[in-house]
Amino acid sequence: SDSNNHYSMESFLLAIREAVDVLPSCTITIISTKLSGDYAMIDVQYTPCLQQLSDSVVNATLKYVSRPSVVPLWVYNLPEPMRSDKLDMIQKYNSPNVFSGFDNPHITVGYFPDSAENKQTELITETLATLNDQIPTVCESMGDTIAVGVVGNQGGTVLKGSILSQALLNPSAVEC
Repeated sequence: SDSNNHYSMESFLLAIREAVDVLPSCTITIISTKLSGDYAMIDVQYTPCLQQLSDSVVNATLKYVSRPSVVPLWVYNLPEPMRSDKLDMIQKYNSPNVFSGFDNPHITVGYFPDSAENKQTELITETLATLNDQIPTVCESMGDTIAVGVVGNQGGTVLKGSILSQALLNPSAVEC
């Protein structure tokens, strides 16, 4: 939370649990893996169920958003009007990829800043090649859990081993 608001981690996690408790598990279909800048991602197929899940979590956690928001560098490289739309989403919700901007659902599997010292781009490219070899052409699963974790300075990417809590989606609810 920002310095004017004092919320406990427990109230934040409870807000998420309450938001997702009534939501169904969503079918997750992997489309592809890709390297985008310093990020390795697994793209998943957009569904109304994932949109509903995203919208519910954003609405439930909006009062906990930290200010000021950090704008990811890639947003500045977008063409107009998409850039302005993403900047507006960041200003309002602290994320460029929510509500109408939830247009490319994905799972971020790595953040590797590129530098001459660590050659992370080559490492993550090799990792993605390995993932591509291991993921079946058609890969579909049910997403039944929301996890909350600590993100690094780059934002958006949960740090390895930093899961704080998990909440199960409602297995008896019907997927939209």
